[in-house]
Amino acid sequence: MLSARVLAVLESAMAGERVVTLTDKNGNAVFTLRRVGHANAHNEDFWLAPPSHRGWNRLRAFVSDALPSTHVELKNRWRKVDEDTLWRFVIGQVAVVGGSRPAEKIGDAWDTLGIGYADVVGLSDAKVLRAIHKQFRRFGVRWVGDKPGKKSESCVRNLRVLEAAGGPRAFFKKVASVKGDAERITFLKRSLFHMGDKSARDLLMGTGLLRNSIALDTRVVGALRDAGVVRGDAVARYEEVERAVIDNVAVPLGVEPVAVDRAIYQGRGQKG
Repeated sequence: MLSARVLAVLESAMAGERVVTLTDKNGNAVFTLRRVGHANAHNEDFWLAPPSHRGWNRLRAFVSDALPSTHVELKNRWRKVDEDTLWRFVIGQVAVVGGSRPAEKIGDAWDTLGIGYADVVGLSDAKVLRAIHKQFRRFGVRWVGDKPGKKSESCVRNLRVLEAAGGPRAFFKKVASVKGDAERITFLKRSLFHMGDKSARDLLMGTGLLRNSIALDTRVVGALRDAGVVRGDAVARYEEVERAVIDNVAVPLGVEPVAVDRAIYQGRGQKG
């Protein structure tokens, strides 16, 4: 039977301590317990479940239950929304890195913030930078400090990219002319600033320009971990994990990968 001291160590580890050492009465270490879990995901050995693993059944069941209430963007949505909405999508993808809640709040309050496309187009870089940074700070965007930094600066640079293309709609028309999913992802990553694998996919899906992909954000990766189908740094093996989700969830359910992505993201959000 475990002693009270050992139980205390285990309880401490479960509470979130990553390394807990048990010592004797003289202060000498008896053993060290290391917690392996979400907090240490980048240091875990990468593992991806085979198709036969029951975790995929759990994930398919979750997605199947979430699909009826899931909103999926229409194909070529970019054609049906205005310039300001497209600009908001671009800013949102910069803001969302590190946490989605602040970006969602910015989207909800967008019309009152004074950083819409008509508000900022033609202004100096300094004025645009101050305006965007003010709102990023106000809503608690992750990794935004007292002074304007990389995120706010990237938004200014992205504004200039859109302006140079002739505006947001003209830019996304150019994206739509690129043939192939992988090519569109690469084009967006090279054209816009602060745009990585996840952000590029999410922006393309949000504008209806990408259907066969998964945006590996924290909610989606969290769902994969909870289902027990991945360990370690899933984002570092992006395409491999994405392919596994498509083959083991989207294909068996007979739905587009974008629907799986949205079902997981929205379903996890509803669960808090």
